[in-house]
Amino acid sequence: MHKKQKLQQVFVSGIVLQVFALSIALLFSCKKNAEEAPVPVVQEPVVQKEQTLNHWLYFHTGAGGTILKPADTVAEIPPVDFLPWTEAVHVADAGFYGEPVFLVNKCGIYGKDDLTPNAPLPVQHPLFSLASAGGLYHIGNAYNVRMYQNTVFSSKTHKKNTCFLLKRNKSSKMYTVAAESAWLNIPKEAQCTALQQVHNKWYACFKLDDGNAVSFYYLRCNDADALTKEDAFKDVTAISREEFREAFNPVSYNLLPALLKNMADAVDNTEPLYIRFFPSGAVHNTVFRKPAVSSGTMREISDAYAFFSKNENQEPVAALLLADGTLILNSGETGLKRLQLPVLPRNFVYSYFFLADNRITAAWEEQPFFEVGRSGLFTARLDELL
Repeated sequence: MHKKQKLQQVFVSGIVLQVFALSIALLFSCKKNAEEAPVPVVQEPVVQKEQTLNHWLYFHTGAGGTILKPADTVAEIPPVDFLPWTEAVHVADAGFYGEPVFLVNKCGIYGKDDLTPNAPLPVQHPLFSLASAGGLYHIGNAYNVRMYQNTVFSSKTHKKNTCFLLKRNKSSKMYTVAAESAWLNIPKEAQCTALQQVHNKWYACFKLDDGNAVSFYYLRCNDADALTKEDAFKDVTAISREEFREAFNPVSYNLLPALLKNMADAVDNTEPLYIRFFPSGAVHNTVFRKPAVSSGTMREISDAYAFFSKNENQEPVAALLLADGTLILNSGETGLKRLQLPVLPRNFVYSYFFLADNRITAAWEEQPFFEVGRSGLFTARLDELL
């Protein structure tokens, strides 16, 4: 599984790791059962297309802030210092409530019109510099960003963050503090390391590291809006670590919508495949797990991203993006269409993406183990992909 999502998903031996948001995509490689009939995949003919400029954009952070710079190839993008994923500028999640957006760690929320060559990506609220952006949620008719400080990687000299939800106004795009740890009757400096809706209930984990000991608080509530009230403690229930971990277990991929299930079936994954699924209009993403078919050694490191929506004719459409750049489309009418994004160098992977105006915009990053180096976006017309 993608290292960031894996470390943030599982809480084992006193270390909280979360399940991590955009638009479509999924699955790495896996062997099919011999008795499983193969799903037909329509391979598009190879047609030479005139390439547009600025397929590659990368995050460049200097004295003047972060800029989305263009490049002809990934190879020409200058190396950067590796940082823990909590401290690096990269796409940390996606949202699809209305216009698709990317959540860029250390910067803020940006839509497709913001993600253009040489566009500046200013820090949209001081808290983005102080803490890490952990996830994107649509609560109370607005996007909310889960903010937290990782006590392992963040500087001990930083001012302590006390906010765990930062709300962006839908009209003004301005941010305000929407929820604080103290409102839950837990220490104000406890950091929200995970937040997720499961079966119409919300589950959260908070971690407090005072330098001498580490404590965890596991909470459940019926409505996310309740978390944004100063008397939120009245509406939350303390739960056990076991109940919390059970709620955060990935969902079986058999429960995916049929169009996406067919796409997942068409992927031969020799390792467990974790699909971060973004239904259009959902409050946040859900992680599904497809088991490996191989009987050999399995490492749970495979990531994929999937999106499900309806087109202008209200027909269901789905898309799946694997970390290696394989893009599978399924309209339900023409069957599966397999396209291929450019092959990335070693230790580089694709992640969150969205489709708009017959184009794909996909995040990519360099990620040896828990760190992130170079990162940015790839964008192209779908008819440019072979």
